[in-house]
Amino acid sequence: MKNYYPQNNEIISRMEKSIKAIFSRIGLKLIIPYLIISFFTLILIAGLIYYNYNVQIDSIQKIQEEISLKSSSEINYYIKNIIDELDLFSKDIGKTNRFEKNLNIKTLKNLIDYDPSIYSLSIINIEGNEITKIVRYNPKASLELRDVSSQEKFKKALEEGIYLSDIYISEYKVPFISISLPILDENNTIIGVLTSEADLSPMWGTISKIRVKKTGYVYVVDQNANLIAYKDVSLVKKKLNLEHIQGVKNFLNNIPKSETYTSFNNEKVIGTWKSIDIAGWGVIVELPYKEVSQELLVLLFIGLSSFVIFILFIIIILIIIFKKLLAPLSYLQKGVMEVKGGNLDYKINITSKDEIGELAFAFNQMTKDLKKSRAVIEKHTENLEREVSKRTKELNENFKEVNDTKTAALNMMEDLHEANEELKELDKAKSNFLNIISHELKTPLTAVIAHLGVLEDLKTNLTPDEIKSVEAIKRNTSNLKMLIENILETSRMEAKKFEINLTKVSLEYLIKMVVADLMVLSEKKGLKLITKISKLPKISMDEERTREILNNLITNAIKFTENGSITVKAKKIRNYISVDVIDTGIGISKENLKKIFEKFYQIDPSLARKYGGTGLGLSITKQLVEAQGGKISVKSVLGKGSTFSFKLPIK
Repeated sequence: MKNYYPQNNEIISRMEKSIKAIFSRIGLKLIIPYLIISFFTLILIAGLIYYNYNVQIDSIQKIQEEISLKSSSEINYYIKNIIDELDLFSKDIGKTNRFEKNLNIKTLKNLIDYDPSIYSLSIINIEGNEITKIVRYNPKASLELRDVSSQEKFKKALEEGIYLSDIYISEYKVPFISISLPILDENNTIIGVLTSEADLSPMWGTISKIRVKKTGYVYVVDQNANLIAYKDVSLVKKKLNLEHIQGVKNFLNNIPKSETYTSFNNEKVIGTWKSIDIAGWGVIVELPYKEVSQELLVLLFIGLSSFVIFILFIIIILIIIFKKLLAPLSYLQKGVMEVKGGNLDYKINITSKDEIGELAFAFNQMTKDLKKSRAVIEKHTENLEREVSKRTKELNENFKEVNDTKTAALNMMEDLHEANEELKELDKAKSNFLNIISHELKTPLTAVIAHLGVLEDLKTNLTPDEIKSVEAIKRNTSNLKMLIENILETSRMEAKKFEINLTKVSLEYLIKMVVADLMVLSEKKGLKLITKISKLPKISMDEERTREILNNLITNAIKFTENGSITVKAKKIRNYISVDVIDTGIGISKENLKKIFEKFYQIDPSLARKYGGTGLGLSITKQLVEAQGGKISVKSVLGKGSTFSFKLPIK
């Protein structure tokens, strides 16, 4: 019985997953539509709230703009009416009576009686002396004529035409403003100034009566941001400056927009403004945000309540539906547990035509199939045990063979290791040998060079054949010296005993110096030696090592070029300086390009005999470039020339 239980458990586990999958499918069929409906309902409610919010804000802004426009128009009309009356009177004075005193006094009294907003009137001649003055309720003051030539109301009227002073609080605790305008004669020549003091308390009354919805209000500021009209007159009398209030800032900076900000009463408001053009003042209309929020909260509460009721309705429907599904699913779950415990005779009595009915039928069919397969599984298990025993015996025999093979392989690996160590010793011995030979050769070579110098001094005493011999010895001595120096340099590099001394150097200058030194060599062969150098920054590098790199590459280019030119290019590419040495020489084949930088490598013995060389120059050049953090590469076409390129980092 034990052998078939693992198979049973696997089948039963699949059955459990199937039940969950069906439950999930049914659940998804029920839940997803309701979730989608709920989501779109929420979006709809949110959209309605947002739309109503915008409508509400637009409505508030429209009301504010209408009120501000109406208020500014009324104040503008009030002041303009006074100015028009004064202008008409000034023309009458200038063109008719020409300062006839009695007539002027009568006219001034008529104007004061006609317009109760005018408190006083003065006629000033061109020298700045008052010649006629009428003060309402104060006959004594009417007789006190003064020199006002230094006052703003006189000077500004002459300079600018109509002049309006800042608002000030009179002795009667009401706001006053001085208005002046020039008096012109029939030739439009200024002959004096007409000034008046106007009472603006009607403006206070107009402003205090205006309401914006339930709690909104209006106030007026002058061009200096001083409060000049408000429902609370006590604040006006304090001469508050409101330049820090955003709505006032917008007025002063002529920014035509509504905005939410904190006003002078520390209350969050929605504010807008309109200018009073004739006076340069601004009407500010503000509505406390609290009133707007209360209206929006009601709307939000209605929307959220509707959504919650809708969600509760959906939840109740889902609970009813899921209860109808849970009963048959519990029968299926019980059947699974029975089979899992070994009872293959358990049957599920569900006859519905939906997915659950199909699953119940499949479950009953499964128990029948499990009973039939039990015997087959047990028989198969017995055969499997016999087969396993047979295979185990064969594996033991194969294991012995593998073990023997492993021992042989380990022995071979030990032999290879010993051979590798011997190769390392040989390579080390080779390097030491080359180093010793180079040093030993250098000592006699120095003596040979010294004696050659003596022979060169005696050239005049030598025959032509002897001179040729001396020059041949000199050339070969030079080649031998270069060979010894290259071998020593290579030995130092392999032993890691050479140093790089970095200093700030102009590579542009260094290239020109090396090219100048090699110009004689190129001209001797009839070759052009060209430089194309862009503007280069100074970089940190080993000057002597870089000189050696340039010398090696340019000398090689001259050596292997019979006709044409050698071009040296240098330019800055991102964080590197790139140098190209381009020749029109014999070129290098593709198979030789891969080995060109190897030690002692020469592309062709016949070429080596013709051009000379040790096969170490390019190897040393590569190591010197890489030691300075650079890279070197070569491109070549056989018979058409080569380009050796190296780049050094700027930093």
